[in-house]
Amino acid sequence: MKNAFQHNARIMEAVFGPFCNDFPRVVELSVGAAADLALLDYLPPTPFSSGNFPWHLIFGMDGHHVNSTMVAGRWLMRNRQLLTVDEARIHARAKELSQALWNRM
Repeated sequence: MKNAFQHNARIMEAVFGPFCNDFPRVVELSVGAAADLALLDYLPPTPFSSGNFPWHLIFGMDGHHVNSTMVAGRWLMRNRQLLTVDEARIHARAKELSQALWNRM
């Protein structure tokens, strides 16, 4: 399985650039490293292989494919359900504040 992740550092550097230098353990799977995961539901439109994975990651996958997320070992979203925030309360507050914004415009 290690072979599947051997190029993560290069992919992260290509996508996020110097940001990765601030978090050197962000691209490794090992004891003590951050347990940050994103699980995606992705049905590739073209054949998918280890040779073209970076291109699927960069050009094919986006936030719409995210099914579950874990940060620092804690699930924040599972099966598209947010676990740490009250979506209904946030939506209601945003709707309330948006009216004031429209009134100012």
